[in-house]
Amino acid sequence: MSSNGTDRYRYVLVGCGGQKRDCRNTLAYNLYTSGWFRWNRAYAVWLGDFYSVLSAKGVIPWIAYIEPYDLRITNSGFTGEDEPNHESVSEWADHVADHVDETVHYHTDEDAIEIVVLHAQSYVNPLRDRLADVAADYDTVDVTVRFPFDATGGNGQQMRWAREQVAAEQGVDPDDLELNALFCDSCERAARNAEVYEPGRVTSPGNGMAPEWWTADGAWLCETCRKKATGEADPSVEIETPDPDGHPPEAIQATFGRWSA
Repeated sequence: MSSNGTDRYRYVLVGCGGQKRDCRNTLAYNLYTSGWFRWNRAYAVWLGDFYSVLSAKGVIPWIAYIEPYDLRITNSGFTGEDEPNHESVSEWADHVADHVDETVHYHTDEDAIEIVVLHAQSYVNPLRDRLADVAADYDTVDVTVRFPFDATGGNGQQMRWAREQVAAEQGVDPDDLELNALFCDSCERAARNAEVYEPGRVTSPGNGMAPEWWTADGAWLCETCRKKATGEADPSVEIETPDPDGHPPEAIQATFGRWSA
């Protein structure tokens, strides 16, 4: 059984957002600041087994460092001040499908795999046939693709959907849930100030952060956040990292090297 409590391994593509941190760089899971993105992110963390950001730039690993950008996909194509990484939306969609195919291929030891895409229709529509083809290519594992926002009428309903899913997973009233940063302010500052090399290779930002805590399955965490994430201490900082029994720290994952190709 997967860590999301079902018999399916769930890969969530979390839609990006127009509101971004105004900083030189930050980790992808915290670059976008809108409530819409953060509720979708909460769904991915609590109910997903693996997750990435689905952006007009491509598929961005969860903890890849990235600078703010102005680029989005509309029904008429790319728009914004920054250059896209792909010649066309069709090429972008091929890139996304290739990434999903690679992820599915890596997890074919699972009994079933579910791809969940949380984004606006202008991003989803170019992917429908391509992701259906990816799913159809596998006969040894049951691969399905879901677009939950097809049944919603806008950002408000989409945030409510994600909130209700997380609430059901936690066994609480949706109205009792609040959004918090994934990590404390100190860890966020460390992420923003780290010296950036190619994806996945970063020098220590100082502040007592040990280099061994930067891995493909983690992030720069202070002592308090490390203990919080691993369940070694009573929580003193409110973060969204789920209960270690359900989602261990290794659930913060990335596949470096492909997000902008």
